[in-house]
Amino acid sequence: MSTTTAPRSPFRDRAFLSTLLTLVLPIIAQRLLLNSVNLLDSLMIGRLGDAEVAAVGVANQVYFVYILFLEGIAGGCSIFLSQYWGADNRQNILRVMGLGAVAVTAVGALFTILALFLPLPLLRLFTREAEVLALGRDYLVIIAASYLVSGFSMLLASSLRSIGNARPPLVASLFAILINITFNSLLIFGLLGFPRLGVKGAALATVLARFVEFALLTFFALRRGTPLRGRLYQYFDFGLPFAFRIFRESLPVLLNDTLWGIGFTGYSVAYGLLNSTVALAAVQISKTVEQIFMVFAFSISSAALVMVGNLAGAGEIEKAKDYGRKLILVTFWVGTVTGGALLLTSPLLLGLYQVSPAVSQTASTLLVILALSTPLKVCNATFIVGLFRGGGDAAYAARCELSLLWFVGLPLVFFGAAVLKLPIEWLLVLQLSEDLIKILLSLRHMRQGAWVRQIV
Repeated sequence: MSTTTAPRSPFRDRAFLSTLLTLVLPIIAQRLLLNSVNLLDSLMIGRLGDAEVAAVGVANQVYFVYILFLEGIAGGCSIFLSQYWGADNRQNILRVMGLGAVAVTAVGALFTILALFLPLPLLRLFTREAEVLALGRDYLVIIAASYLVSGFSMLLASSLRSIGNARPPLVASLFAILINITFNSLLIFGLLGFPRLGVKGAALATVLARFVEFALLTFFALRRGTPLRGRLYQYFDFGLPFAFRIFRESLPVLLNDTLWGIGFTGYSVAYGLLNSTVALAAVQISKTVEQIFMVFAFSISSAALVMVGNLAGAGEIEKAKDYGRKLILVTFWVGTVTGGALLLTSPLLLGLYQVSPAVSQTASTLLVILALSTPLKVCNATFIVGLFRGGGDAAYAARCELSLLWFVGLPLVFFGAAVLKLPIEWLLVLQLSEDLIKILLSLRHMRQGAWVRQIV
């Protein structure tokens, strides 16, 4: 029965807070660790020079696009995994994992082949600087060796979180990070008798860390007695009707994440039109610093998908709507606090980089813009990635996000770069215009109430 009473404050609802904190705290810890390593990588590579920072940032744009394909696959699977877990249907959980593994294998193989055999054409999409291209190629052909295992790791971590078990991905990431930090130090700078390999060393350390993470996640997810463990045939015991149904419901998520990833990478292409190593390095540094602070708020969107999905799968539609409203309130306040923290601490963090004054000054301005926009961005993430997907309304999430990216954000940024020749700071402001429109549309859609449904 629908209720007309206002929901209790999320900060006074003990059941809500307990569920949220159980899910979100391990996710926050894991993402903090991962982004701290990204920051450390950036700091270490920054000691080599501006071109090295830009090269790694450009090469990672290819990985960024690949990860968004993987997130589309994992996100689509998570919708069903969370609802099947709420409905206590373990056999179909295994079938969804099998379908996800097939998709990850196909996409991972494609990106690995492209990165190994066409590195320069890929990198030229983002820059024409000769030194950046050479260094980026060295990094990309090595890091490509980890693409497939990264895909399987993401699927396993997503599956564990969907059944409410967020701690194993944290433990796996912790060990992987220790490996990454250790071998970064040894291979980038040639410590303790190891060869000094620069950006190649950073790539090798990352590859090793990703293999360690995959091995640990496989152990945690598939060890004896876990809900995700089954016989091999059980994962692939799905007929075409089942596969088609999963594909049909997951397609909006896959299209959303992949087309959004391609479109979002278009912003980097637009930035490359400036032909400025300073701008590319500043963007790489500011995004790396921003990710540290966005962890808290973006982790809520991952928890929101599981919380709402579990309730929808169990048929508790009104409770799912109530939790949705509370999750948005929590996200807004967390986004406000983290945005303020980013604004206050960014000068200190930028001081750790040994880059040119021009790069440091540009990155500082970019971070101010990013800090002020944090509440908008994190609320949109909870709406699109968390509530609407978990509630079974991934189609609306895809329409909203993709239309604003492709028909508002990208045209504005390309016009600003190619025609108006605006500096990088103003291009970022134009990019963020889509977030303002997105949150208004999402709030209206949420109030209409049709975003939650039981799809299993």
